[in-house]
Amino acid sequence: MKTFQMNGKPEVIEFMNYDRISEKELFRQVFERLENLDEVTMGSKKIGPSEDIYECSFLGEPFTLFYDEDNGSSIYCDNLNTIHRLMKLLDTTVC
Repeated sequence: MKTFQMNGKPEVIEFMNYDRISEKELFRQVFERLENLDEVTMGSKKIGPSEDIYECSFLGEPFTLFYDEDNGSSIYCDNLNTIHRLMKLLDTTVC
């Protein structure tokens, strides 16, 4: 899994889909990775017309995990330190 940020959006983490899997499968992988981290508390699922939203926390700092049918998976957090820590935990390289 590889994360990235768009210029001008430091509060958002997005995910590269190198393996060209479905966006739903990529979201499942992100969700499972977060769910297995002791530092993360997963919130309840809220369903919108085209998105699923989870209000979560990392060591008590809130963040939001999104799955959007059109735009894929992303994480939003106002705390940039938390954004960087989450990116570090989520980034992996496959050899």
